[in-house]
Amino acid sequence: MFIGGPCYKPNDQIVCRFNKTIEVAAVYVSPELAYCITPPLYVVGLIQVELSLDGGATFNYTGTFRSIPLGRNPPDIQGLEVEHWANSTKTVLTWNQNAINESHIDIDISLFDSFEFRFHQASLASFKHVPNSGSYHLDFSEENISST
Repeated sequence: MFIGGPCYKPNDQIVCRFNKTIEVAAVYVSPELAYCITPPLYVVGLIQVELSLDGGATFNYTGTFRSIPLGRNPPDIQGLEVEHWANSTKTVLTWNQNAINESHIDIDISLFDSFEFRFHQASLASFKHVPNSGSYHLDFSEENISST
């Protein structure tokens, strides 16, 4: 889960707490961005998320997070089944454009290691200033991949 905010310092000990019970260390990315890997929650729907900048001593920031079981996306979230894109260089990413109150968005695709339960630092691909149209055609053929 990516957490935006203009408040992070490199030496902050950022911790996410899910549902008042599960604490996970977050990773500082920039003054505006941190992320934490969502642990197995065993709960579906909206749950409370709290954020600490002092290693979990206090949780002064709160929000909500939508927990979705794998393979069971709500109507407004479109999942991509692996058999449709794993051996292809092209796919279409779709979203509800009305759920994002911006005319343009950035799309970052990252690699998640399910064995080590972490994101790899570098993005696989980044698409900047994409019109918020509700869909974007991704092309991963060699001639279209550029380093980020």
